[in-house]
Amino acid sequence: LPLRTKRRAMGLSVCLPLGLCVVGASACAMHLTGGACHVHPLCILPPSRVLPPRVLCGCGAAIAMADSNGDDDDDAGDERASSREDGEAIQEEWQRVRTEREAGFAASAVIDSELDPKRRALWEQLRRASELDAVKAARESLEVTDEDEEPPDWRTRSRALSELQYWLIATGNPDAEAALLDMIKRHSDTDRWVAAEADGLLRKAWSVHRDATVNLRMEEARAKLRAGNAQEALSAFERLAKSVDPPWSEAFRWQAKVAHLALGDVDAAIELYDAALKLSPKNYPILFELGALLVTDAAAQAQMGLSRGQGTAEQATRGAELLGRAAELNPLLEDKVAGLLGRDADD
Repeated sequence: LPLRTKRRAMGLSVCLPLGLCVVGASACAMHLTGGACHVHPLCILPPSRVLPPRVLCGCGAAIAMADSNGDDDDDAGDERASSREDGEAIQEEWQRVRTEREAGFAASAVIDSELDPKRRALWEQLRRASELDAVKAARESLEVTDEDEEPPDWRTRSRALSELQYWLIATGNPDAEAALLDMIKRHSDTDRWVAAEADGLLRKAWSVHRDATVNLRMEEARAKLRAGNAQEALSAFERLAKSVDPPWSEAFRWQAKVAHLALGDVDAAIELYDAALKLSPKNYPILFELGALLVTDAAAQAQMGLSRGQGTAEQATRGAELLGRAAELNPLLEDKVAGLLGRDADD
């Protein structure tokens, strides 16, 4: 963006809901019309229509309108007129898109149908480059390369952790996931608040889908479970798991939780946890829950002198291995793992 446009855009509120955009939070202005940045998955503004040629951000509406107000710069006349035209055109387009959306048109369908292949490929290159730069910058701001160097202040680290979470939710970026896992392991003994914050952000990222409609369906299924309709909830989670593409580990995880805790079907729960783990192998909540299920179920079978499926000893061994893997990824779980395995955390 031109420097003047950046300067004026910074006076507006930043892009919602996560405050990030292709041009960075500081330059990203929220649509005055109430829309959202199209870089974010919840966006309903087709980039093929709202982007002025010199603006790389879906928040171009607010930027263009802010620019149209102008100031008394020597070269403001022509640019102000151009920006005003951009702003008016974008406002008209936003009204049209909103009308279409209210009539039932999905935003993704609008974008896919109106972006020609070359433009879509260019836009994806821009988005991907921005993603890589943002993740790299966040990781670098969390690292201390010199032993004598002061660590970043808490605000800098908190912002960097939140940005990593954003890209993990938005695109499933594996580097963002690895960076958050690294923060947990590195700071589990020192600066424990960093590890705890990274842990919370990572759990949230794994449990939230980039598509808002998927999250809504998840909440509807959980509402059925809270109402005591376990079978209906299981069916809702199953339909969700089958419809989401690519498959989402959290949908299988919740099927497993309902099968185990609400319906008592241990075999089905183990199978569903295994499916979830294949989709997200570093997801330590799944590792922990499956490991705990295997260990406790093996102990219960041993007490009753029963053996279901694989032998109790093999099942207990696998459960202990999964719990150990969970604690390795997240040392904050060591005490819980030790309690389940009946040994000291230092063993």
